[in-house]
Amino acid sequence: MNIFVSVGEVSGDIHGANLINRFKKSLSDVRFLGMGGDLMAVAGQEQDFHIREMAILGLAEVIKHLPHIRRVFNIFEKRFAKGDIDAVVLVDYPGFNLRLAKIAKKYNIPVFYYICPQMWAWGKKRIHKIKKYVDHSFVIFDFEKEFFSKFDAEATFIGHPITEALNNLNPDGKDLKTDKKVLTLLPGSREHEVESLFPVQLQTAKMLIENNPEWTYLVTRAKHLDTSLYRNADPEKIITDRHYDILSIADAAIVASGTATLETALFRVPYILTYKVNQLTWVLGKLLVKIPFIGMVNILAGREIVPEILQKYLRPDYMAEKMLPLMTDRSESRVNQIAALEEIRERLSGENATEIAVNKIKEILGWA
Repeated sequence: MNIFVSVGEVSGDIHGANLINRFKKSLSDVRFLGMGGDLMAVAGQEQDFHIREMAILGLAEVIKHLPHIRRVFNIFEKRFAKGDIDAVVLVDYPGFNLRLAKIAKKYNIPVFYYICPQMWAWGKKRIHKIKKYVDHSFVIFDFEKEFFSKFDAEATFIGHPITEALNNLNPDGKDLKTDKKVLTLLPGSREHEVESLFPVQLQTAKMLIENNPEWTYLVTRAKHLDTSLYRNADPEKIITDRHYDILSIADAAIVASGTATLETALFRVPYILTYKVNQLTWVLGKLLVKIPFIGMVNILAGREIVPEILQKYLRPDYMAEKMLPLMTDRSESRVNQIAALEEIRERLSGENATEIAVNKIKEILGWA
């Protein structure tokens, strides 16, 4: 039995690996192929492409990389055409994976969406694609099940697998602890993200620490990204592939928009969200996205819990102004955000998310 799994980001690699390992506990003769990261390779996936080759963010960047993207789709379509793929499992990464779902259905391959993209944020267009090309979706937020039901799209609520990932990884950053408080910088896992966000995150951290010497900073780095992207940071403060360990000892954080914001919330670390893309991508996104916030914590809460520093406001002085209250013990901003993050944590229960998804896939395929 051959299962094709498509993942495009570091966060998806964690969940994809957990999915593969869960499958192997009950089915020893399943072969996994497709696109993923280091953790999925260790779990046994045979990879045509690594996520480092697909870390593309924004319309302008997609246009620039179109020849490569077309080549990837062509290679995957040839694999599907052979007729030996029993199922395709997609993990988030909607711009790419929804197109891949369409190709898979062309060859009558069952398609499952694990960690389904945020359909409710993009209006009705994407949910109709899901309904047409995806056999079954697994949604991670409690309100998503109702949204899918409105469109008669097949979906199972599993909770957020981040909580399961944390339990499996058992993060421990004691060896990184110092006598100073830690401001963690999470600039993202895509090269373009780091280029856009890290310089201003670092400047902000140094500005804050200059006036608050009881603090220090640590930087999370994805292994597939070149260290030159983190220039001007102290080398000993750049920690590779241990962002959960760092978050376990962090006292505050500056975080790139994305899954890392939810991960930071689960650790109850007060933070500000940072985001910057090409201006054309930003303008188009504002036209298409139907929600007032971009951070999932704020979306879930229905109000701004976490300050969102976007586009032209991404300046060290402004970011430091927003960050300082969150670094101040017993300040109203810090106390209130930590309390709100605790409430969000309670809504993100998903300790059995992977098991529920695997059992449902097996049931639908007749492998149970």
